[in-house]
Amino acid sequence: MQVPLTQMLIYSMVEQDAKRIRLYSTAIIPATIVCRDSTHRRLREHLLDKSSYDANKFLATLGDMQELYDCLGFTCADVGALVSAQIPECAGRPPNFPMAAYSPSTNVHFLSKLDLDIKQIKVLAELEEYKAAKHLYQYGKNSEQFRANPETDAYATLSLQDLAITTDREKADPEYNLFVEYHNDPNYADKWILNALDGKDKWKNNVEQRAAFITTVLQHHV
Repeated sequence: MQVPLTQMLIYSMVEQDAKRIRLYSTAIIPATIVCRDSTHRRLREHLLDKSSYDANKFLATLGDMQELYDCLGFTCADVGALVSAQIPECAGRPPNFPMAAYSPSTNVHFLSKLDLDIKQIKVLAELEEYKAAKHLYQYGKNSEQFRANPETDAYATLSLQDLAITTDREKADPEYNLFVEYHNDPNYADKWILNALDGKDKWKNNVEQRAAFITTVLQHHV
């Protein structure tokens, strides 16, 4: 559903149709809050917060929208080109696209999208939607498991819990083993996260601390 809404928003921006820009922006922009904060903020300011649409910012706004296609679960090819306005299809992300000034030698983009799972779990925890956050933690959403042959291999998501309990964590020796020895549990991080999500022990009442704890463990211990 997001693809036709995005196409119609772009068309409405080209036509400078203020009412339809407001309509389609209201449907799309709130969903981008789980993506990059700065890009979401710019889109909200340009398309929702202002009383009138500024056509001079069309290219910048279109670029911000295209940047979030991947986060929203579709591609440049899905949206395509707007032929009537001579707006070409945007370019997809190359396999060795730099991340934080590092250019990978293999395609690890699917792994990097685990950051979106962490951000979305944080949002859900802050909203006290712990069941949804737990489901996202256990089953994943944004990162797919590697497929040697995408044409024949079944699609499956990679979850943060998969990483929290994998035996590959032992490769992070000696740091990982220091935590294992101290807590006497190879899956200590998974236990912490599930306890916080389930509201066990000290995590029953404080929403802010609970969300911050879950996010920090996901970022630094998984």
